Amino acid sequence: ANQFGCEDTAVITVLPDPVILPGVTASGPLTFCKGDSVTLTVGAANFVQYNWNNGLAGNQQTIKNSGSYRVTVTNAHGCQRNSAYSIVVAQVPATPVITSNPVNVRGVCPGIVVTLTSSAANNTWSTGETTASINVTSTGDYRTTTYDNLGCSASNYKPVSYRTCSPPSLYFSSITSSFSAKVYWTAMPCALSYDISYRAVGSPSFTTRNVTDTFAMLTNLLSGTKYEWKVRVVCGGGPGIYNNVKTFVTANSTKSIYTRQIETNTNNNDNFNVSIFPNPAKTSTALKVNGSNMPLTVSISSADGKMIWQSKKVMGSLVNLPVADYEPGIYFVTVNNGKEVRTLRLVVER
Repeated sequence: ANQFGCEDTAVITVLPDPVILPGVTASGPLTFCKGDSVTLTVGAANFVQYNWNNGLAGNQQTIKNSGSYRVTVTNAHGCQRNSAYSIVVAQVPATPVITSNPVNVRGVCPGIVVTLTSSAANNTWSTGETTASINVTSTGDYRTTTYDNLGCSASNYKPVSYRTCSPPSLYFSSITSSFSAKVYWTAMPCALSYDISYRAVGSPSFTTRNVTDTFAMLTNLLSGTKYEWKVRVVCGGGPGIYNNVKTFVTANSTKSIYTRQIETNTNNNDNFNVSIFPNPAKTSTALKVNGSNMPLTVSISSADGKMIWQSKKVMGSLVNLPVADYEPGIYFVTVNNGKEVRTLRLVVER
């Protein structure tokens, strides 16, 4: 009523205030590692609009980046309320850099230890070790993971591959005499040496020699005999496997030819004699002649009777024999002064 006693009536409608963000939940911590996310959900269903300050709408938002996120809700009467959340995305640690010693870790020879070193301050390796450096001796992908104080992680790995100690794929033999043979094979990577094993076919056990070359001279063999042989590589981690067995046959002995020749001269002048020094020989040797002042014919024959060198009208008591390029084996030196013949056995070694 006013001062004059007049009265009037008005109707005022008060709209209900929306509930302020009931049931807003986060799917996880609001501080998390880069690459992860958190989902914010407005749980109430009595709002007609959900507007976020990033321009998106809806009652649910998945957040991947740092920032302040505010949602404004509106009910059917147009009433609004809002609430803000601060999201912190932590940077992950720097990716570890893995170095190796040796630098090249593809095709490492067996027995060589590879050292892997991480640049990270803390490490958890796929081997279970937690040191900055680890030593490995086998093929694999070696991974390290580093963590910060929030539990964020970064990882890296280094592939390492090792060769196998494989046997030679190519190998062959040649007969040098009735009593010896030379065997060859191809050089193999990572080989420190080679084991060559051989035996006469039917023998119960092999004879094994270790050599550093890609060939071996097998001596003191039986003439006219079939032998089998095989070779394997010895690497830093030990010997590998043998290759398949191969065979060769030594020549028949011709020793009796020289025996008869020497016997036909047993009744001649004993003043005529010859000797070889050094014998066995390696790169040089000489023939010494006593008791003959006549021109000599000096020849050298292989163990199978083939003449490989001859010099005629040789004078003097000392004759150098050209053995520097001869293959290791047994040879026979024949000296003929026109009346008498002397034959000596010469062994060449390397």
